[in-house]
Amino acid sequence: MLKSFIAPVILLFACQIFAQDVELPPDFRQHNLSQFNSSLLNPTLSLDRNSPRSIALWSRWQWQSIDADPTTLFLNYTQKINESLAGGIGYLQHNTGIFLQSGVYANIAWEKALNKNTTISLGVNIFSFNQELANEQLVLLPESEFQTINTDTSFSTQFSPGIRLKSSTFSIGLTLQNALSLNLSGPDNASDNTVVQGLISNEFPLTFLGPSTFFLPQAYVNAVSGFDTQVGIIALIGHPNFWFQGGYNSFYGPSAGIGVTVAKTVSIGGVMEFATGDFANEDPTFELVVSYFIGKQHFDKEPVDGFEPKKNTIPIQEEPPTKEVEKKVVVTPTEADNKEEGVPKEVSPKPLSKRQQRRLEKRRLDSIEQAEKTNALIVMEKKRMDSITNAKANERREREINDSIAQVKSREMALAKEQARLDSIASIELTKDVVLLPNERYEEVVQQEGLDPGFYLIANVFGTKKYYENFMKTLKAKGLSPGSFYRKLNGYNYVYLKRYNSINEARQARDSNFDGKYKDKLWIFRIR
Repeated sequence: MLKSFIAPVILLFACQIFAQDVELPPDFRQHNLSQFNSSLLNPTLSLDRNSPRSIALWSRWQWQSIDADPTTLFLNYTQKINESLAGGIGYLQHNTGIFLQSGVYANIAWEKALNKNTTISLGVNIFSFNQELANEQLVLLPESEFQTINTDTSFSTQFSPGIRLKSSTFSIGLTLQNALSLNLSGPDNASDNTVVQGLISNEFPLTFLGPSTFFLPQAYVNAVSGFDTQVGIIALIGHPNFWFQGGYNSFYGPSAGIGVTVAKTVSIGGVMEFATGDFANEDPTFELVVSYFIGKQHFDKEPVDGFEPKKNTIPIQEEPPTKEVEKKVVVTPTEADNKEEGVPKEVSPKPLSKRQQRRLEKRRLDSIEQAEKTNALIVMEKKRMDSITNAKANERREREINDSIAQVKSREMALAKEQARLDSIASIELTKDVVLLPNERYEEVVQQEGLDPGFYLIANVFGTKKYYENFMKTLKAKGLSPGSFYRKLNGYNYVYLKRYNSINEARQARDSNFDGKYKDKLWIFRIR
């Protein structure tokens, strides 16, 4: 695997006039991964965030132009094995700044429900790859300064376990990148550096943006041996048709990304990261994400502990043992002498006499007669109770009807009194003279044929039938109920919105634009 990383880095730093790359930590720089390929961040995320079953590609160009060799390339296939087990395989190419690692990747993750809302997940990422020098120019440098770097190719395997606790939408996890590394062939270029990563996140639904939309803030800490501890945060908004994210890493700088999803199947997007601090003069870092969602997997749920499902079996019914029919043996005193010792004889019952038969028949008839009398009494009692109940119900209904009639008469009398009072007031108002206000448009005539006296709120006057009919249709389309009358004196049709009994009511309706329902001019026409 990796040769000791610190010594070559020190040499490269001392001879930076020859070196091409900026000093980089040995981590995979996967801090911007938010949903696709997230198992590289924590191996347990293949259970949910990798959207199993799916194929995803992630590529990162560290401080380089996009046409250069990718610093990191990760191609991954993930699927569920059962309801609580997921796994994946893939290809990884990673440039540490000194070495180029290329090989295969495998993931396995398992979860267990602790209660209704809480689960614990365990997982591990396994990387097996060849390792060679990333910059061949190093072999051209003076041998005296780079004797510690072995340029031969090696093959290593690295184990990165992880754990995550999830409660509802909140989760917290820990990953040990390079917790165990095995050098399988070639010189020992491996590094014993372990990257410890802590991760905490919570998912908030954003139902106002549509179903399946969420906001995922995520904070993390990367403790890399020999380097400053990285602290960062990333925020993701996911929607079935798009996603965008923003974040900040204390070592690599701020980042922003956006992507789209076509037909809920293919997602493509990019992330740009801007170097700051000691690397402010470096070019931006580019990341490309492409994912193809193959489809959901369905599994039978595991039985709850302590519960065994019922088997679909039909019990076999056994036939009950046949009971022997006991025969009654009637022994008369005269027959007891003729039976064998200990064995009674079977005899036929003695036939009844005619007297006994008549007696039994009389008893049967008396029993039937008594039953008929009892039934007749029951029927009569039921009819009597029904009659009482019906009488009480009729009395109650009659009382309710009388009360309703009395209430209706009382209301009618009250309404008649109120109407008489209103008619009296209206009669007074209709006969009162009107004192005109300044600049008030007002007109009155004596008794127009066919029209009740009152104050009419006029909307318009027409001499042409066509324009008059169009105007009436317009008012009705607005939900109004206009009326009209024709004056022979001048040959005009007057269109009014409503008739009022007093000038004050008409003025109030005019000044309020007919309660805001009519915005054009209105004026009052009185018929005495």
